[in-house]
Amino acid sequence: MPAADRRGTGRRMVRYPRPCRAQVNHRSGRVTHAPLPEKQAVMFSSSLTDAPLVREPVHAPVAHLIRGGIVEGIHYGSVVVLGADGEVRLQIGDIEAAFYPRSALKPVQAVAMVRAGLPLDGELLSLTAASHSGEERHLAGARRILDLAGLTEEQLRNVPDMPFDPVVRDAWVREGRLPSRLAQNCSGKHAAMLYTCALNGWPLENYLDPGHPLQRAIAEIVEDLTGQRIARVTVDGCGAPLFSISLHGLARATARIATAAPGTPEARVATPCASTPRWPPAPAETSPR
Repeated sequence: MPAADRRGTGRRMVRYPRPCRAQVNHRSGRVTHAPLPEKQAVMFSSSLTDAPLVREPVHAPVAHLIRGGIVEGIHYGSVVVLGADGEVRLQIGDIEAAFYPRSALKPVQAVAMVRAGLPLDGELLSLTAASHSGEERHLAGARRILDLAGLTEEQLRNVPDMPFDPVVRDAWVREGRLPSRLAQNCSGKHAAMLYTCALNGWPLENYLDPGHPLQRAIAEIVEDLTGQRIARVTVDGCGAPLFSISLHGLARATARIATAAPGTPEARVATPCASTPRWPPAPAETSPR
C-alpha cells in the first residue's frame, strides 16, 4: 500500500485507552496515578517536516544528586511531553536536535515489519519490539521466530554477544559458553527481520544493508510515524541500520503506536508490549531500554 494511503490525509484521531496523570509526593517519593477524562483524542499531522538539525544538543539539568543538603551531581538531558492534541505540553532541554534513538526505535521497526506482513503476535511480537536479557526463554523465543520462517541461527547477522543480564552472563562464563547471536539482546528483532524478508521473497544474506528492501521499508515507516525526514543513517551496536531523528519525533512515533486504533499494525505492536511487559526483560533487568 502506498505510504500516502497508510498515512491518510489531513489529521487523524486515535483514542487513548485510559490515560493517567502521575502525581509525585516529593517528601515520600511515592507516585500515584489519577485518571484523566475518559474521552481524549490524539491528533497528528500526516505531512512530513524537514529532517532535524545535526548539532550539539543543548541539554538542561533534569536531575540532581543530593546528599546531606549538598548537590553532588547534576544529570543533563532532554524531556518532551505531548498533549492530547499532539502539541508539546512540556519540554526540557533540546527536543529538536537530531539523535540516534538506539533500542527505543525497536517498536517503530516492529510496526514496519508488521506492515510488511510479519504475522507474529503475543510474546514473540513483544520480543521483536524490545531488547532482552539473554535468558533461555528469550533465546527460545528467537529460535521460535526463526523456526516459523524455516531459518536457523546461522542466518542471523547481528553481532555475537554474551547475555545482557549480569546473573545470566556470569553463569555463561562459569559454564564456558561463548558469545552467540541468539544471546545478543537484539536477536528477537533480527529473527523477525529475517522472517519478514522470507515472507516477502527478499534476500536474506544482506538484510542489514541500508539499501535492502526491508531497511528501506523501515526507514519509510520511521519517517511516517515520527512525521519528519531522517537526518542521518549509521550502524547500531547490533549491526542494524540506525536512523537519526529528534526526541520530538520519537515522542510522536511512540504516541502513535500507544494510542493506535485496534486492528492497526501500530496497535498490534502496542498490545503485546502492554500485556506482556515483563516478558522480554529479566526480573533483575536494569537497562533503560
